[in-house]
Amino acid sequence: MTFWEYQYSSATTAPPGNRQLRFDAAPPYTDVTRLFVSTETSLDRDVYHSLVGIPPGRILYVQDLDDHTRLVQLRVTGPPVDGGGYFEIPVEWLRTDLPLTGQACALIITTELSASPSPPVRLETLANAKLHLHITDPARDAEVIVKLEHASALIYEYIGARADPTWNELTAPDVVQAATLKMLAHLYEHRGDDAASVFGPDAKVWDGISALLMRARDPAVS
Repeated sequence: MTFWEYQYSSATTAPPGNRQLRFDAAPPYTDVTRLFVSTETSLDRDVYHSLVGIPPGRILYVQDLDDHTRLVQLRVTGPPVDGGGYFEIPVEWLRTDLPLTGQACALIITTELSASPSPPVRLETLANAKLHLHITDPARDAEVIVKLEHASALIYEYIGARADPTWNELTAPDVVQAATLKMLAHLYEHRGDDAASVFGPDAKVWDGISALLMRARDPAVS
């Protein structure tokens, strides 16, 4: 993990001032797509090479230096762009606890790489999803798509580091598609109105998915 100190600016356009950090959207930052970061920190450190090497998928945090509750979490979506004295980092918003104020902040660059693809991926076709659910009515396509994307995201995250970001509804392995359909049927049938139980439907479906994906899943994920 890398930790650099900056002065947060509420301005939303480039370039940031020297030793400044700013977003391209105002609080609560849900529309943020760019993070503008000076190559010089508040402690007069030149961090050009730390910034230029941030890979897509890296998780970033921007936190008020004196208040950990003022924090924004982001995911890097593309390579940083050198703007001359600053970098423009493509990001997507993940979370805001409390908005930042115009004072000292920390840019925290984690070693964590998100396995979740963005935008949402489908690991099976709509046609196969409807066939699996015994649905023929086109009016229900939107509902099925939402559940299919949720199921795909759950399976992708479950597989972990072995999940291929290029997988889609046509290229995902058969066993991954089978697990996706199993999760889809579960999400479609159980919509949160079942009594919670460690032995209930959630536990049973994950047992089945675990058996299906035993060889595909990242062994480091517990």
